[in-house]
Amino acid sequence: MLQQIIPFRYLTPNERESLRVKGEERVCAHGETLIEQGDSVFPLLVGSVRLTDRSDSTPFLRRT
Repeated sequence: MLQQIIPFRYLTPNERESLRVKGEERVCAHGETLIEQGDSVFPLLVGSVRLTDRSDSTPFLRRT
């Protein structure tokens, strides 16, 4: 599935496999903060998110 997501499609099969075995699948609740500034890459496989940029706070993604 990662090969369908930019920029993962440009990785070699071995590089994608390395990410797959190191990663973990998460199921998140509505309104839960998924990622904050400074976190690493977060591929979203299913669903939708809303990006909120607060000038007085850290930007984050929440499940919508």
